[in-house]
Amino acid sequence: MRKGKILPVSVFLSCCCLNAFASGHVSSSDNLGKNMVTAVTKATSTGILGTQQSNGDVKVNGTVVDNAGEPIIGATVRVKNSQNGTATDLDGKFELSVPKGSTLIISYVGMLTQEVQVTGSSDLKITMKD
Repeated sequence: MRKGKILPVSVFLSCCCLNAFASGHVSSSDNLGKNMVTAVTKATSTGILGTQQSNGDVKVNGTVVDNAGEPIIGATVRVKNSQNGTATDLDGKFELSVPKGSTLIISYVGMLTQEVQVTGSSDLKITMKD
């Protein structure tokens, strides 16, 4: 009887941890337990400060699509020469706080890696090529 209750809880916790990683608030090299509180803090401060962050970063939003214009789910979007990154959601969308002037590297299995220069916080549309 107890085993049936443990599985749904562990699946829920796994999804929460995956969501924190995919949203860019926790990197793979960080101590996950320590950053669960940090993820809440960052999400709150982003909402208050808007697109221009207090440390000079800008919030970049974008969509990653294939040649046919279909969204790419799970594409990796990261800042060049940094551990800061995220993955696209079910609609191919991503959101990431990056230093102004940095370069984003977008990659997906079977597609050519793209590099995009960040000039502001505009909504980017990135088309991946086969």
